Amino acid sequence: MKTDPAHKQVPKDVVLKDSILKDVVLKDSILTVPNMLTAARLVLIIPILLCLAHGARAWAFFWGALAIATDLLDGWFARRLGQFSELGRLFDPVVDKIGALSVMLFLAVSPRYDFPLWFLCFMAARESAVLILGLFLFRKQAKVSESNRAGKWSAWTTGVAVLLYILDWQPYGAVLLWTAFGLTLLSSYTYLRVFLQKSKTA
Repeated sequence: MKTDPAHKQVPKDVVLKDSILKDVVLKDSILTVPNMLTAARLVLIIPILLCLAHGARAWAFFWGALAIATDLLDGWFARRLGQFSELGRLFDPVVDKIGALSVMLFLAVSPRYDFPLWFLCFMAARESAVLILGLFLFRKQAKVSESNRAGKWSAWTTGVAVLLYILDWQPYGAVLLWTAFGLTLLSSYTYLRVFLQKSKTA
């Protein structure tokens, strides 16, 4: 009995290659769950600033907490669904920087909120340096550098500290802000060390 060519069993190596190809396409896709959550976080900057402008502290806190939640969820979904991409590695920290700096800038210049200007200047200088060094490595290696553990903790701590300043919960906000300052110094040292190592091998 002859086997119909159309119903021949597909070799395992072909199935494996097809699976790998689909995985690569998925990883390079723009419309992934993590990227959509990151885009939503970017949009959430608008209601946060509007609420701050009108002195609606509770609503500003709500939208800010939601933005932090999307930051946690996009990483969880990326690991859960295997949806990692170079775009996501670049898009996520850039949105974090835009959101954090824009909110801190508003808090620092507004007479309604007692946010320290020195911390805003420190973070602006630090994030600018990290961005420049990251772009330098990207040109050399065509790969986006991932954030370190201290960097993630400093970002989350800074976000929560900003929320406490929005609600004017002191001295808890100030204590957490100094904690974020220490973690940011640690993460900056780690970034600089990694940069020096990679620049030598680039």
